Amino acid sequence: SSKGSKAVESSSGGDGEEASNVLINSTYDSDLAALRNAVSRWVVIIATDASGTSALPKQSLLEDISRLCNFFGVEGVMTCVLPQVLAFLNDRREWQLRAALCQKLPSICAVIGRSSTEHFVAPCIETALTDSSEKVICSALSCLTVLVKLGLITRVKLLGCGSKNGTTSSGLGLVEKYAFLLIHPSEIIRDEYM
Repeated sequence: SSKGSKAVESSSGGDGEEASNVLINSTYDSDLAALRNAVSRWVVIIATDASGTSALPKQSLLEDISRLCNFFGVEGVMTCVLPQVLAFLNDRREWQLRAALCQKLPSICAVIGRSSTEHFVAPCIETALTDSSEKVICSALSCLTVLVKLGLITRVKLLGCGSKNGTTSSGLGLVEKYAFLLIHPSEIIRDEYM
């Protein structure tokens, strides 16, 4: 076997313990990669299920998303988890799923960091801020609050960019873009925005 020969070649340097560490690390890395591959296939199957009963497995996937993110690491989250779960916002039948996603996004963002949060997640939160369901809008506002507290949304993203003359440029911040929520007919949304 190639793994055995790898260990033998390494052990020819003299130290048998070093050879066993190479074999263990090689096996661990390949086993972990195989496990991540298998789990990612299940994530895709669950996330892309369009049947009438798909909301419950998707919500279950979100329930423990932070552990799943830790398992995959940053690269796996960016390539597998994040694209799949962000698509949950497109499910117009299940407001509960969209709201649950907004509640769990800070866990994902804590893994991917500020730059990826602002580039990939913030536009999706903006979509949720204009959702037809008040509960989704409230969850999106709550999500933004947590992201700001965690330092995953910059001041520029939140408040917009200002020019040197003190006037604002075309880059509106989230606060200004969604200020209309202050006069939303729903008291719950107005309170959440404050």
